[in-house]
Amino acid sequence: MPHTSCRTACAGEPFLDKPMQAFDAPPLNTAGELLRRWAGEKPRTAALKTPGAGITYAEVLQAAQRAGAQLQALGVRRADVVAFQLPNWIEAVVLYYAILECGAVAVPILPAMREHDLRYMLGQANARAFVVAAAWRGTDHLALARRSAGPDVTLATIAPRKSGWAATELLQPAGRGEWSDATAEEPPRLPEGEG
Repeated sequence: MPHTSCRTACAGEPFLDKPMQAFDAPPLNTAGELLRRWAGEKPRTAALKTPGAGITYAEVLQAAQRAGAQLQALGVRRADVVAFQLPNWIEAVVLYYAILECGAVAVPILPAMREHDLRYMLGQANARAFVVAAAWRGTDHLALARRSAGPDVTLATIAPRKSGWAATELLQPAGRGEWSDATAEEPPRLPEGEG
């Protein structure tokens, strides 16, 4: 049975008979704010662990700030879109926070996506930068990124590491994309009268 203060929208009536009342809710925090708080409250606590590698909250924050500065040096500005195609590595989480640190928008892309899908996603997202694993599981992701991203997209790579999070550069600049409508191959077509 519907609540007595509700009405149906079908009858052209408002949803509620009376205005909604405010309630005490916890303040909303951004992911970046939460990371800074955790890095301050428990800096030596493990934030992420994998077999053979781990990183504390303080190290995530330091590495993200450093990688955020690298993204800005590559031309990423506030509200720009940074797409990334990485496996489930600690580096993917650090990069996500780095993107947030510079005020950009993070667009994660599944590592299984290939050229046609990447081209579509990067174009739809209007990506300014695209970060990939240089090579992973037998696929040259950098070559794939070059073929999939347009010349206005800055490329960078990440290699996995086990330590040295804050002391080393996370990103390696890799130039720009090479794809354009002029270089696109014509899709195969069915012979006349088929299909």
